[in-house]
Amino acid sequence: IGNGKYQLLLSFALGTTLMADGAEALVLALVTPIIKEEWNLSNFDLSCFVSLVFFGYQIGAYFSFIADEYGRKRVLIISSTIWLIAAVVSSFSASFSQLCIFRFIFGIVVGIIWPISMALLTEILPIKNRGFYLNIFQAFYAVGELIAVGISYFVLENIGYGNWRKLLLYSAGLALLNLFCAIYFVDESPRYNI
Repeated sequence: IGNGKYQLLLSFALGTTLMADGAEALVLALVTPIIKEEWNLSNFDLSCFVSLVFFGYQIGAYFSFIADEYGRKRVLIISSTIWLIAAVVSSFSASFSQLCIFRFIFGIVVGIIWPISMALLTEILPIKNRGFYLNIFQAFYAVGELIAVGISYFVLENIGYGNWRKLLLYSAGLALLNLFCAIYFVDESPRYNI
């Protein structure tokens, strides 16, 4: 496999996965003190809320093998669609229970997407450049966190007060970017095609 524009393009396209996840992870930290006050939640409730997201990641990672059966691109697009829906719908949650359910679903699909993105990128990279591209790929997570900080600057009044629903909704824009990139810039895995 050579090294060219496609490898760089795919690094960016799949990097949007990490960008969106980085933003969502930071948004999760910013939202917790606000929903604690709004819904009079205990520290235990907040711990369960955050743990559910990461427990979802773990469950999703176990099911990422379905990409070997149905194709990496197809599973990436379906999971990205569910991610976008869960991210948007969670901003309209009427109760803490609903928010937990939507964020748990979000965690599951992100858990599926991460290994698929990493595997797909690794499959098309030449061995001698793989480390370089994977480091670039990981940097997208930090970019997503910076974007979340920018969004929160305009949406939240301070670190413990503001419109958390808008914060969740606007940060879902990165999930939309991820879905767009998965549809238009990601080709199916050569290994799956073989």
